[in-house]
Amino acid sequence: MANMGVPVGLRRPLSERASLETTLAQGQRFTQFSALCQVLDAIPNAIAILNAQRQVIYANRAFSDYVSVADATAVIGLRVGEAINCLHATDASTGCGTSNFCSTCGALHAILQAQQGKKSVQECRITRSLSNELEAVDLRVWATPFEMEDDLFTIFAAVDIADEKRRHVLEVLPQFV
Repeated sequence: MANMGVPVGLRRPLSERASLETTLAQGQRFTQFSALCQVLDAIPNAIAILNAQRQVIYANRAFSDYVSVADATAVIGLRVGEAINCLHATDASTGCGTSNFCSTCGALHAILQAQQGKKSVQECRITRSLSNELEAVDLRVWATPFEMEDDLFTIFAAVDIADEKRRHVLEVLPQFV
């Protein structure tokens, strides 16, 4: 996917980014609904609101905790893989979603489907660097499109399904012993 143009159904190249000033302004439009932000912060799943360039404009407390930042503003303007510290987010100079590895990423596929107006649920395994150690995480991700003041955004939610994957292996394993 490196140096990809515009995928079918999308309005802009995968590499295009909004400025930090723009992402902050988009985030302020969203955070003006303080009751909604309080509800999202009460949800235990990681949730981020993404702009049309797939950059975070808002992250709930669970998302901030998952990516190990004290303040959600630290991830504003980043893409999901960059915020999660995906090992491949920096493979291409254009960032998360543009390397060859990204072509199989369930998170990217879900987000791109949402940008085409379709709600999507995908699974993905992301290798991330956390405290100078590599960690493989299994996630189920949801991406849902929504429009606010004529701009398209994506609600991105993720839950760690490593326990579910391990349980499945343990259930299947006795068949092979």
